[in-house]
Amino acid sequence: DHRCRQTRAPSVRFYPLVLADTNYYEMNPATGALGVVLQYQGAYVTLGQLGGWSPKGAVATASGFQVAWKMANQDQYTIWNTDANGNYTSSATGAVSGTSLTLGQAETAFNLDLNSDGRIGPTRSLIKSNNVTALNQYGDAYMLAAVATGTGPLLQNGGVTVLSGAYGGWTPIGATKTATGYQVAWKVTGQDQYTIWNTDTNGNFTTSATGVISGMSLSLEQAETTFSEDLNGDFLTGPVTTLIASNGVTKLVQYANTYQLNTAAGIAGPTIQYQGAAAISGQFGAWNPIGAVKAPTGYQIAWKISSQDLYTVWNLDPAGNFLNSATGGLSGTSLTIEQYESTFNLDLNGDGRIGVVTSNIASNGTTLLQQTANTYVMTPVAGGSGPTLQFQGSAAIVGQFGGWVPIGALRTATGYQIAWKVTGQDQYTVWNTDSNGNYTNSASDALSGFSLTLEQFETIFQIDLNSDHTIGPVTTTIASNGVTALQQVANVYQFTPVAGGTGPTLQYQGAAVAAGQLGAWTPIGAVKTSIGYQVAWKITAQNLYTVWNTNTNGAYTSSATGGVVGQDFTLEDLEASFKEDLNGDGRLSATLITAPTSGSTLNLSGQAAAVTINLGTDNASASSGLSAPSLTFIGSPDAITLGTGVAIIEYALNAASGIETVSNFALGTDELNIDLLGAAANTLQIFDTTVSGGHAVAFTSSSDHAHGIVLLGLPASTTAAFLSSGHLALIGGHALIS
Repeated sequence: DHRCRQTRAPSVRFYPLVLADTNYYEMNPATGALGVVLQYQGAYVTLGQLGGWSPKGAVATASGFQVAWKMANQDQYTIWNTDANGNYTSSATGAVSGTSLTLGQAETAFNLDLNSDGRIGPTRSLIKSNNVTALNQYGDAYMLAAVATGTGPLLQNGGVTVLSGAYGGWTPIGATKTATGYQVAWKVTGQDQYTIWNTDTNGNFTTSATGVISGMSLSLEQAETTFSEDLNGDFLTGPVTTLIASNGVTKLVQYANTYQLNTAAGIAGPTIQYQGAAAISGQFGAWNPIGAVKAPTGYQIAWKISSQDLYTVWNLDPAGNFLNSATGGLSGTSLTIEQYESTFNLDLNGDGRIGVVTSNIASNGTTLLQQTANTYVMTPVAGGSGPTLQFQGSAAIVGQFGGWVPIGALRTATGYQIAWKVTGQDQYTVWNTDSNGNYTNSASDALSGFSLTLEQFETIFQIDLNSDHTIGPVTTTIASNGVTALQQVANVYQFTPVAGGTGPTLQYQGAAVAAGQLGAWTPIGAVKTSIGYQVAWKITAQNLYTVWNTNTNGAYTSSATGGVVGQDFTLEDLEASFKEDLNGDGRLSATLITAPTSGSTLNLSGQAAAVTINLGTDNASASSGLSAPSLTFIGSPDAITLGTGVAIIEYALNAASGIETVSNFALGTDELNIDLLGAAANTLQIFDTTVSGGHAVAFTSSSDHAHGIVLLGLPASTTAAFLSSGHLALIGGHALIS
């Protein structure tokens, strides 16, 4: 007999399922007597007929049998109803999970462990218990069981048992017995969303006790007290109270997600309300309350935006209802907020102090300019109070004018003057105000810190406004010839008599010449003339000079020179009258204008002292020009025979003017400065030649060979190449040998 038999429990009439020799399923009595064959639509059900479905057990019912089936390798089960002949009549279940309540209850009826979990009947696991009511997962349903008995109704909605996963991520997390049934708390898995159901005594949903609420909401935390459970996982049961601020009279506390105004003794006061409902945490974005104070007509609440310098204050009635805003959005350093600190007796802006902060900016011994919170006040040094600086009818506040900040104040006959500076820049200006501190007009345009106007204001303010460690205009002497001193006074230039007194300011086109006005040109000396002054100028770091003529008032009238190099004879000839070494060559030119003696020769062979010689021109020339390898002079060139003293020889030769000669030139001792007038610098040339069989060096312009100078009597080693290698400088139209 290949029929497989199972032993039934004594209390259950159980008909085991038997595989017959004919591959049919037969339901036999436990006594071993033959039973009936399982059929479907009038035919025997054969092994494998239903695919992966195979029977797990059978039990007799009043009208026939029930047969439990399982899908191979899947968590799917179903139960058939049959008549007394074993013929399928209906499905007792659809396809259900092995953990479903339906299958668990069927296990009890079948007295079989159908889902192979090692037990017979629905699986029960505790979700939460408050020692009175236990919320159990019962199969895939939920049981509201009395702790004392372990039994209770299943949770239902609309008469249908609520199954696990029926509402997406919503899962029940706690239950409690009430006078009319139960309350069940729900949570969305992984989210801060909660709700609470009311049910009747049969566990059937009746109403929602709350909407969807946050875990820190007052409604949920109060429900924790009812449930006697920590529903939101904050390790506390009931509303959490957190002190926000206390001024010794009023405590502002966060009560769950609401705010209460309690007494310092801890007596609960009203909740902050807005538009008829409790104001809750996060309702106003990043705005959070930071302090409260009891007022004669209710309360005042200070608010701040997290991580921003923005504050406001509310007015509330005695019941905590919002009435209006006492302020708009303000900076924490605003005078209004710092004044409220004294009212609240709290450091609202976190600067470590309660009340208005005053800092001194500058004092001239009479008027003290102070920053009071974010405003500016002109305070008498002798005592008392002064006005607040105002602009267009409102207090001028810190940062209102960008980088401009006030740096000094002065009491005047009609009000005040206020000096301003752009932080990190060399820009200043001065305001005039009335006696109430209201701006009336500007006493100046934007000024440089070393402008004469600003430094004159320093004398008036008695404050070092530009931080140069001096009050008043700074005077620097540029040059002095013993009679006239050229001085920079602040950023202008003055001609000051050395003997005492004052002189005029240098002017151009009707205004004082300011330092830097003419770019790199800077004045380097001045001299008084019969009709005014002469001023010498130089381009910084360049060998370029010019000289101005001015009238007696210092106003420019004409240029005494164009732009010339330092070796220019015009500039050097002016050094004597300026009594200054204008070109920085280490000497003052003292020119000896000399005409050749008889034979067109200037014989200075007896010369022992230094001398400067400035010769004119004649009509002498050289046959074939100076470019010839050897020279024969036509006519009598001007000739100089030098002695042993230092000689500075200056020539200015006009084009086609002839030839000049110098004998006994001592390289390294004497100096030769030739200006071949009319010759461009790039045409100047130097070359070796011979004169009367002797070695000589000639200088000329490549465009005019009859226009130059010849050095006679040189040692053979003093060649043109040797001079060019380190002793010759070509500057403008000059050739300078030294």
